[in-house]
Amino acid sequence: MYPKHLLPKENSEIIKNIDENINLYRYLDNINNMKDIDDPNIIVKANQVQDMSVNMSPPSKPEDIYYQVINKELSYAKFIPNQSIIPKIENIEYTIKEGSYFYLSVKIVNTFKADIPKNVNSKINKVIYILKVSHEPNIINYSHAEIQIFDNTSNKIKNISKDKSWCKALIHTIQAFYLTNAIFAK
Repeated sequence: MYPKHLLPKENSEIIKNIDENINLYRYLDNINNMKDIDDPNIIVKANQVQDMSVNMSPPSKPEDIYYQVINKELSYAKFIPNQSIIPKIENIEYTIKEGSYFYLSVKIVNTFKADIPKNVNSKINKVIYILKVSHEPNIINYSHAEIQIFDNTSNKIKNISKDKSWCKALIHTIQAFYLTNAIFAK
C-alpha cells in the first residue's frame, strides 16, 4: 500500500520556515555503482539543478523516494490548503523504482553561496547566488520540496540557459556543491 504518511492531512499547511535539521532526499536512478558518484552530471543533471525536487524527512522516510505514482496528473497536482481533495490511499496506483539516493540537510543547503560574474548591459557584475528550500507539497506527497536558486536581490532564478557562460558556471558550482556535501546511500 502507498505510504499513508506521505499524504497531506485535512488541516495541513505549507511549511514556511523549514527546520534546518530536516534532511532532503533526492532519488538517483542512474547510479550503476558507487564510482559513478564522482560525476556531477550523474548526481544532478544540468537541467535538474533549477527547482530540484526533493523529499523532506520528516515527514517522509528515506525509502519513500522509491514510490512512483503511475498517474502523472495525480503526481503533479499541487496541494492547496483547505482546497485540495486528497485521494483515498487505496486508489493510488504506484510502482516501486530501483535506484539509490543522496541526502543533505537544510542547514547544509543554506550554506551555499556562489559569486558568479554576469554580463549585464556590456558590464560585468558579480552576482551572489544562494539556494533556498521551499515546501512545495502535492496531493500525494506532502513532504515534497524544491531547492531553488536566488540571486543577491532575492530574485528567484527561473530560466537557466546552458548557452550562457554565467549559467554554465552556476550549474557546475551547484553540481560540485551537491557532490561535495551530499551523503550517498550505499
